[in-house]
Amino acid sequence: YEIRLTETTLNRPLQMPHIRIIGDAHGKLNARPKPKERNYRNLFPRSPYGARGRGRNYLNLIQGACYSVQVGDLGFDYSALADVDPRRHRVVAGNHDNVSGAPAHFLGDFGAHSFPLEEGSFSFFFVRGAYSVDRPQRVEGVDWWPNEELEESQFAKVVAAFAERRPRVIISHDCPAEIVPQVATTPLKLEPSRTNRLLQMCWETHSPDLWIFGHHHRNWRARFGATDFICLGELGYIDFDEQVALISDAPK
Repeated sequence: YEIRLTETTLNRPLQMPHIRIIGDAHGKLNARPKPKERNYRNLFPRSPYGARGRGRNYLNLIQGACYSVQVGDLGFDYSALADVDPRRHRVVAGNHDNVSGAPAHFLGDFGAHSFPLEEGSFSFFFVRGAYSVDRPQRVEGVDWWPNEELEESQFAKVVAAFAERRPRVIISHDCPAEIVPQVATTPLKLEPSRTNRLLQMCWETHSPDLWIFGHHHRNWRARFGATDFICLGELGYIDFDEQVALISDAPK
């Protein structure tokens, strides 16, 4: 398939998405988050590139899509997923997810996945995890887990799989170290996390056409080298049609 990234959407009729990629949900799965979900401290100011969608929730966003991928930080209570088909709606775990207690909707640590198209399939590589800058405010086993990032012992396997697949699309929770200063809105100056370094190693091994991620809580898009990077804000999204063309030019 050909990923069409520059197609204009001016005067284009309204389309239902075939595949929708959704940003961090932070417990907003169906209605107002439960009290135990409202422990998320937003260290990131609102993005000038796109405001959060008022009244949005995860279940509402997946209703109109044949398939979806949520980029992580879905929440801690997954009971709302009971009636969601895990074959059609998947999650790449973030740093604010309970990976050990995650349902079948969650993809694994890393690897390849695909959704069917009218002709062929939409394939992507995924890598979970990120570092929690708000770790001191969280409680282990309640809203933070020590396996939020992959271990360095896994790096070689991830990079080898990425190099072998040479994917055109990657979906991860965080982004390569080189991209962090471009997209991060936090005033904190942080050293690259394990995940940032791992994703940087992947990017230096192979440049995909498209890299979609979340974690930085802003809608943002920029091109670096041969790769088009798209960051999704909280419950932001980007849609593809069945020909794998972007339905909108920027995250909504």
